[in-house]
Amino acid sequence: MKFFVRYPGQRADTTNGQRLERRGRLSADWSRAKFHYGFASLPFVSPRGYIYHYQMFRRKADLPEAYRSRWLESGMDADNEPLDFQIIHHDLEHGTEKVVYDSTKQTNEQTNELTN
Repeated sequence: MKFFVRYPGQRADTTNGQRLERRGRLSADWSRAKFHYGFASLPFVSPRGYIYHYQMFRRKADLPEAYRSRWLESGMDADNEPLDFQIIHHDLEHGTEKVVYDSTKQTNEQTNELTN
């Protein structure tokens, strides 16, 4: 029941975040970045400091060079591959879904680049 009571506020936050992103007002806040074992999360904040979404980094090489020293190794063996995953954007207003990131496609593209 709490979901339905809080839904209008959540929808307003989502709409405001989309508006700020379209206008280029959301910025990455590296001072609030969280580094965990095997991944890092980077918040995107408004000018007032409200966090609207996070960008996840699953590979150390994807981080800017200045922040690579803060990376925590996951302890996975070099032979093991990370799990495949997708990041999906759900548009509640229009009832649509969009795949924002697909790790299997990136892996396939990297493999094709290496073989060509």
